[in-house]
Formats: sequence, structure tokens, C-alpha cells
Amino acid sequence: MTHDDLHFVDRLVFDLQSKLDRIISWGQQSIDLWIGYDRHVHKFIRTAIDMDKNRVFAQRLRQSVQTYFDDPWALTYANADRLLDMRDEEMALRDDEVTGELPPDLEYEEFNEIREQLAAIIEEQLAIYKTRQTPLDLGLVVREYLAQYPRARHFDVARIVIDQAVRLGVAQADFTGLPAKWQPINDYGAKVQAHVIDKY
Repeated sequence: MTHDDLHFVDRLVFDLQSKLDRIISWGQQSIDLWIGYDRHVHKFIRTAIDMDKNRVFAQRLRQSVQTYFDDPWALTYANADRLLDMRDEEMALRDDEVTGELPPDLEYEEFNEIREQLAAIIEEQLAIYKTRQTPLDLGLVVREYLAQYPRARHFDVARIVIDQAVRLGVAQADFTGLPAKWQPINDYGAKVQAHVIDKY
């Protein structure tokens, strides 16, 4: 074969290169479209969460994702006109802090995650009383702990402190049969009735 007979190879390579360039260009356009779509979806979800004061939407969204394999749901989509984002990139992608109020069940769920860690810390701190054989006035100790936490946590924290304290020892005054004095443990009217733990 002569060099003239090989010109068709050059044409094939050129055509192939042109097709590859078109494919790459199409792929890049698709990536750009997906980036824009993802930005709009992200902004929509953040706006919905910001408007969701009691986090009902966020809670249901999390549950639907967590239980997908047990109860699959179908994804319904709509074919709409292309959205054009005319805003500044920085404004569209800003990372605002999401604010809202957690419902009581989620607050308890969140607190329950650190409950064991908090109990271990309190247990370690209260152990000093046993090591030094120092009387433990439960009313004063609980009040000191509650001063470090918001009012919504007082009941749970007080329960943890009392549970850890009674494991250290007993109050000899308990065997007298006389009731202990009520002591205030916060500024909201909560009180505790307990003798001083003095026998470890």
C-alpha cells in the first residue's frame, strides 16, 4: 500500500477525534447541569428546613431515608422547564446556620446519646467524696450541678447525680426513721429530700 492509500486512516482518526470531542463536551454540559440542579435542590431543602420551626419535615425526611429498605418509597419527578440561576454564586451557596426548635422526643434522643458519658463524668467526680470520706450533701451537690445546665435538662441531670450518689454509700440518718429536710435544688421550685451520705 502506498501513502496515498492511507489517507482514509487520517480521515477516520479525524472523524473519531471530532466525535470524542463532542462526547466530552456533552459530558461536561451534563456535569454543569447536574451541579446547577444540585444547587437548586440543596437551596430548596435548606429553605424548607429554615421554615420548619418544629423540625417535622427534617424528622420525616430522616425517618424515610432510614426505613427505605424496610418500606421503599417511589420517587416521583416532574419534567419542568430549565431553571436559570441569576443570583451570585456566593449567595446561592452560602452556609447559613439552620435554626429551629426540636420536638421533645428528639431532644430526649439527643440527650440520651450523651447520657452514659455524662454519668461516667459525674461518677468520677463524686468518687472524690468516697476517697476522702467526706460527707456528701446531696441537696448542695445537685444544686451545683444543675447550675451548669439549662432548665430543660434539670430533671435528667438530677436523676443521674442521685443515681450515682446513692451507689457510693448510705446516710446513717436514714436508719433513724426521721424524714430529711426538703432542700431547693434550683431557682424554679424543684426540691430534694435526702439525708447527708456519710457512710461509704
